[in-house]
Amino acid sequence: MSARVLLAIADDESRERVKASLQGEDIETEDATSWPSLVQRTGDFALYVLDSELPGAAFPDTIRELQSIDTEGGVIIVLGPDDTEKAVEAMRQGAEDYLAVPFRSESEVALRLKRGLLQSRMRKELENLKESLHKRFQLDGMLGKSKAMQEIFRGVMKIAPTEATVLITGESGTGKELFARTVHFNSLRADRKFVAVDCGALTETLLTSELFGHERGAFTGAIRARKGLFEEAQGGTIFLDEIGNTSVGFQVKMLRVLEEKRIQRVGSTTTIPVDVRVIAATNRNIEQAVTAGSFREDLYYRLNVFELHLPPLRERPEDVPLLASHFLKLFSDKMNKNIGRFTESALKRILDYPWPGNVRELENAIERAVVLCEKDEIEETLLPLVVQGGLSPAGVLEMFSQPWHTAHERFDTEYLRRVLDQCGWNITRAADAAHIPRQTIHYKIRKYGLRSSS
Repeated sequence: MSARVLLAIADDESRERVKASLQGEDIETEDATSWPSLVQRTGDFALYVLDSELPGAAFPDTIRELQSIDTEGGVIIVLGPDDTEKAVEAMRQGAEDYLAVPFRSESEVALRLKRGLLQSRMRKELENLKESLHKRFQLDGMLGKSKAMQEIFRGVMKIAPTEATVLITGESGTGKELFARTVHFNSLRADRKFVAVDCGALTETLLTSELFGHERGAFTGAIRARKGLFEEAQGGTIFLDEIGNTSVGFQVKMLRVLEEKRIQRVGSTTTIPVDVRVIAATNRNIEQAVTAGSFREDLYYRLNVFELHLPPLRERPEDVPLLASHFLKLFSDKMNKNIGRFTESALKRILDYPWPGNVRELENAIERAVVLCEKDEIEETLLPLVVQGGLSPAGVLEMFSQPWHTAHERFDTEYLRRVLDQCGWNITRAADAAHIPRQTIHYKIRKYGLRSSS
């Protein structure tokens, strides 16, 4: 479908030159020669080319009024040859660009209009993304009817609007980042950035540089200065996942940031003020780590202003069918399949399985079943082997009846998926648990098309 542009230009010659510049482009134009005629035509235009001297209106009020009438269309303002101040004011009011009369060339006009259309579309897509994120992480969309989860939802409602630091604890796969995002998108910082970093996946040196940034020449390879994630998250929220796996040295730096609300780039002697809300998470027993001396007690109390403990799925079995049905609809819609239910035997397997990988493992299992399903219901055989009952005698016999390559690949896929889920898809931890090189895990993930849905 072609883009629609309204040319609200009083001068006939200028208006016709703009039209001529768009010949051959997939752009449909309409005319308006006064403010009243423009107002009658507003709506469903991707871009307005607006004359600053349009009869019936006063610049720059026209830009604000037009944006109040049509919140989605972009604006390019048409100015006189020496209207530098007007150009600056137009951009400040939200115009995408400006054109100075007389036009230098038709190619320049076409370039600026196409760029304005692109900027307008990108802004609209960004707004749609923000809106979808806000909807996705609203509390009324959170799933869980168990008493434990209802208590957590009440806690999120209380803590989200505040500035308090939050510590989220729970096993891998329980949804710690999901709840961190929910806190952010229900806070006063919802319109600013949410930045997540996996602290457990980086060394102390890399983590320090990633979070606080560095100056040029701070270390080998630092060819230019770089902002850290705290600066990127200015005014928003930073989520420090697996904070319990960080070194004591890093913990000292983090404590200083929380106390002083300032960061210092690596290689710099000056500090930078930061206004960032911190949400941290860990799958470790942090109190035991404090007792053992591997986690600083003062940092623990700084982080644990409010704690959200997410119980494992095996402790809230009443939530399993609710989550399973949710994931079934989610992936069925996503893959344009009409799968409405689980068979009785499949549902029994889902309810009987302890889900050691928690919500993440359940989500992955349902997604896999939807991918494989060719009917209107999920059968037991579409579930992972471990959910079907592991290598039961029947399962072993079934595998023995298959070619070696098929049986081996089937076992390999399920084994690797289980290890990755249990390790929260941390490749290093999974490699240690399986006693195989990290490169092998990366290769098998690509080979079998495995991915985390967290």
